[in-house]
Amino acid sequence: MYKALLLLLLFSSVSVKSQTLAGVVYGAESTVKGAAVRNLTQEILTYTNEDGEFKISAKIGDSLAFGSLFHLTKTYTVKKLDFNQKLVIELTKILN
Repeated sequence: MYKALLLLLLFSSVSVKSQTLAGVVYGAESTVKGAAVRNLTQEILTYTNEDGEFKISAKIGDSLAFGSLFHLTKTYTVKKLDFNQKLVIELTKILN
């Protein structure tokens, strides 16, 4: 009984560990380079590269915020499926 409980605790702690989430941020015309990608839950910040791609540490249920100087900020809640494929985020351009 003790071993079963220990194994259950071990596997449950593994499932809540952060993983690396990869994706790309697009605007209306092309990818968005230098866009801020924030994990609001874990207080982690990164930026997209020249191709609009990013990698950030996240876990299921974390809130991510995407934005840049010329685009509206968009928030997204991480789902289990997001770790099996590249996350694609489209930002809306700010109009004057």
